[in-house]
Amino acid sequence: MELIGKQISVLASSVYVSLALLCAFAYIVIADPGIRKQSTKKLFFIVISMTVAIMIGEGFKYLLGRYRPVFLFEHGKYGLHFFTTNWLMNSSPSGHTIRAFSFFTALGLLFKRYMSLFIVLALMIGLSRILLTAHYPSDVLFGAFIGIMTAIWMYNY
Repeated sequence: MELIGKQISVLASSVYVSLALLCAFAYIVIADPGIRKQSTKKLFFIVISMTVAIMIGEGFKYLLGRYRPVFLFEHGKYGLHFFTTNWLMNSSPSGHTIRAFSFFTALGLLFKRYMSLFIVLALMIGLSRILLTAHYPSDVLFGAFIGIMTAIWMYNY
């Protein structure tokens, strides 16, 4: 089960997502700098939704600094350690879940017919983070909230 959780989690890994966002943004700047094509507008919406959601999430991680479940199980540490950049210790909100829900919600808003499929994929990533004991369920819910609300906000904007 742990192997499956790791394979699902890698879909929203910060390294891969950051590289994909950088490439997508470079494509937009080079291929359609005025953002005139419909396909470029859709890609720009996804890039902006994810970028804003990630920025909000990283801000909360820094502010809250909630210990990950592994620190409870291995060191007996639980709770918040505010204003810390020790990212390996910071649990809330779940960055994987933020990236997954902002991406899949944005796709669902663009392609409404597939919204349920996209939400199931995002849920799988969020649940994998709990199964791997990388996050508490509340971290995943907080990340999902940020991802969903940011995509909706950007869509309406």
